[in-house]
Amino acid sequence: MQENPAKTFNLTLKKVNEGGGTSYNADTHTITIQDNGSHKGWFFNDQFRDFSAFDSFVMEFQTATENGGEIGIEYDEGSNTTQSFEAGTSRIIVPLSANKNHLRQVYIKGDAGNSYILKAASFTTNKATTGINSINTSKGQDNGQETYYTIDGKRLKKPVHGINIQRKNGVIRKVLIK
Repeated sequence: MQENPAKTFNLTLKKVNEGGGTSYNADTHTITIQDNGSHKGWFFNDQFRDFSAFDSFVMEFQTATENGGEIGIEYDEGSNTTQSFEAGTSRIIVPLSANKNHLRQVYIKGDAGNSYILKAASFTTNKATTGINSINTSKGQDNGQETYYTIDGKRLKKPVHGINIQRKNGVIRKVLIK
């Protein structure tokens, strides 16, 4: 089996909590800037900062923005990538820097009184689609060795509790490990 990288990683709009001087309504997905230069967005903890599989961050608005603003991306070593947008923007794409494996936060910034209604926020790539690209089913080529995969096609060092995909003697089957 050959695994392909994901094309898109969607951020949740239910929990947008990084930044001060702003408010966020999770029901309407609306960010309201209360203090000039304040921001609101997503903070990524130490276990989840590697976005090296992606090329850019995409912010989509439910309706074209009434005001301009700025998308900011902050990295662990202190560098930032920012991209301004004008009133009337419905989608903005911000390229990630070479430090994308140490991404700290992504946010939207604006002037006091500005509101932005979010439709979607995601990291994207132009690489191959997600999923399994091919399966080699030739019998007898694995010399009796067992190879295990997760149900979504990721190779395992050893079987795990639950459903596993087992390949042995060229035969592929689902197995349940209790």
